[in-house]
Amino acid sequence: MRLLSLLAFLIPLFALALSGAIPAIDLNSIPEEYRDLVPPEVTTFYNELTDEDKAVLKEIAGRHEEFQTEDQALEALKAKSEKLYNKAVELRNLVKGKIDALNPDAKAFVNAMIEKVKALRPKPGEKPNLEELRKQANEIIEKYKALSEEAKESLKSNFPKITGVIQNEKFQKLAQSLLKPEATAA
Repeated sequence: MRLLSLLAFLIPLFALALSGAIPAIDLNSIPEEYRDLVPPEVTTFYNELTDEDKAVLKEIAGRHEEFQTEDQALEALKAKSEKLYNKAVELRNLVKGKIDALNPDAKAFVNAMIEKVKALRPKPGEKPNLEELRKQANEIIEKYKALSEEAKESLKSNFPKITGVIQNEKFQKLAQSLLKPEATAA
């Protein structure tokens, strides 16, 4: 069950790192052994937030269903805090630059992953759907395995920590055994 909790955190975090969208999360809530998985740009962004910034992010994240695009969410953020908006845009641009640097197959993988993870985001007040989380985690691993070596290398050079988790054999084995649907898990 600890792996499911980790995945419930990591999958949206990966989407954050890959899309530049800024959810309201508390990095201190991440178990110490997993903090090094957080991309350094994200860590820096969150470490520099004031309590007021965190409150604004939490409010905007709570209204995520109102926004059809990231740009709409960023505009809502801008209306609340120009300074925070500028920091978020800077992080978004940095991440988008990394995505743009990927080869076409790696870029398609990342974009598909972002869309899958966005669809997993629960409505305010609801918990993540663990069954769907299991399914998507396994699909992400399988799609990663199916990538060409060139695409994997492109991902590794642009997103080394995220790629490291996906490539980790121990993680893959745990995901395959623990992330099976409840009906088929032994």
